[in-house]
Amino acid sequence: MTANISLYRRDLLFAGLGGGTLALSTGSAKALHSPAWESLSERERFHIYIKLVGSLDTSDVYIWFKGVLWGALPQRLPVPFCGFQGLARHRWTANEKEGVFLQKSFDVGFFSDLETGLPIREISNPLTGETNQVFHNKYGGFERKHNFAEFIERGDDKSGKTKRDWRTAGNQACLNEISSGQFTSKLQPEKWPRETSGPLNFYAGETSYSTQLDHLLDPNVRQADFAMFWSSFSPWEPWLLMDAAPGNAQWRATGMKLNSYKDAPREMLEFIEKDQPNYFDDADPWPGVLSNTDRFIEARSPQKLAVS
Repeated sequence: MTANISLYRRDLLFAGLGGGTLALSTGSAKALHSPAWESLSERERFHIYIKLVGSLDTSDVYIWFKGVLWGALPQRLPVPFCGFQGLARHRWTANEKEGVFLQKSFDVGFFSDLETGLPIREISNPLTGETNQVFHNKYGGFERKHNFAEFIERGDDKSGKTKRDWRTAGNQACLNEISSGQFTSKLQPEKWPRETSGPLNFYAGETSYSTQLDHLLDPNVRQADFAMFWSSFSPWEPWLLMDAAPGNAQWRATGMKLNSYKDAPREMLEFIEKDQPNYFDDADPWPGVLSNTDRFIEARSPQKLAVS
């Protein structure tokens, strides 16, 4: 399924991490062959979805993830550019009486050395031979309202057009979500010839959450843990200076919901302490909504194409 989505390019890229924020998924909840599951009402399934991707209680939910950024040109073997790591913070506010859950999301992360996993300032681009100055991730401050009516509209209905794919094996349960979209680039070729991926950008991603079925079904569990796998195809990162070359970036990561942000790896916490020291303390670590693309446009100047 493809949707026309007018959003910032890398903000859309990471939106699927930790909360199904932009999921437009296909599949059937009936893939769960559990009598307890099949007997659930649609509203109970809605609450199970919220407890998995977020929390039924008012609380901060932290999602840590780590992976590799790849590059793929036509008729060439994909190559890894670098690693990446991030810690997403989702503040959930519950109003169960009205059946509404508010989610406010923030994200801080860095690109890393493939061997050490530590933050880097530059990479040797294996596709161009250039040295590129990386531009680390920081975005968010946007809000989303989850309600039962939207849940039914987007998935788990009985019309045959379900949009979530639930599966189990024994006591393991898995939710799979797929998203895709196209949007006008803020980095148009006329002004950003080296940074752009073209006037129109495309995106496709898949996120899978794995958890325990009995936790989903237990009414006393208000926030279910999960392990996560995420992959996507996206435009080139602008700092790679790919000159609108045909091809795309590929992202692959694993992650998990943490019991506490203190469970994140040391290098992640040390990066946040330097880059955004109030990230864990302030309700809003920065005012308004931050966009990676807007930050890039403000921080960098357009590079000129080389004269042949």
